[in-house]
Amino acid sequence: MIFSEALASETFPPAALVQTSPSLRVRGAALKAIALGLAALCCSATPQAQAQEGGQVPYATIHKVVSRAGQVKHPKVRAIVTLQSKTGAAKQKPITMVIQAKSGPINVAVSEDGEIRNFPISAELLKENPMVQSNQPKGSSQLRVDLEAVLPDGLSYSYRELSQLLDDASAEMKKQAGMLSMMMPRPKALSFEFGGGGKQTVTIKRAEPQVLNADANGAVLLEIDKKLAAEDPQVVVSARPSKVLVR
Repeated sequence: MIFSEALASETFPPAALVQTSPSLRVRGAALKAIALGLAALCCSATPQAQAQEGGQVPYATIHKVVSRAGQVKHPKVRAIVTLQSKTGAAKQKPITMVIQAKSGPINVAVSEDGEIRNFPISAELLKENPMVQSNQPKGSSQLRVDLEAVLPDGLSYSYRELSQLLDDASAEMKKQAGMLSMMMPRPKALSFEFGGGGKQTVTIKRAEPQVLNADANGAVLLEIDKKLAAEDPQVVVSARPSKVLVR
């Protein structure tokens, strides 16, 4: 996770997006306001956002996150924005998100795991700044920005190319962070997200194969070792992961 912006804690009627709050959940102080050039997001919510009742979030709040994430332009690394529960699984499924524009409701595609797919970046909507609603209970959600590494085709990869993917992601983070890149810890792992929980594996093919099992959430964390990258064994996955996140 690059950063997450926590959302307010009160419960609220369904069909409203949680209200932003000043609190932030950031993995380590050094990640505040750095990766992806998202410094403007790592601060208190605007007075406008704080003043809203009913658990609704202004379009501008999400626009800021999605447009900054869109600044990542790399063939093998992309930034994804996810609406996630702070306590585990989403409270309501499927997750829905609707922009209440004057011209009529605009449905935003949200994947099963909460990835916001087609949030419209529009100067007209930004000027109007309509409210955005979701079916998640107020206080249960947060916006996350992650970097996703784009795997080559197939189920087998060289360890070296996975190491290079991590290097590419690190370079992109530093590029987006600018002057703040000196404060930024280097990512060390790739998380293979299979979903489904616990059945998939990632195997490093050596004289004695190292088999990594998925956790309860269906994820396998592969910590990249530069010495092992020089050896360059094959890494085989039992199934194609839905995504690979930089950690």
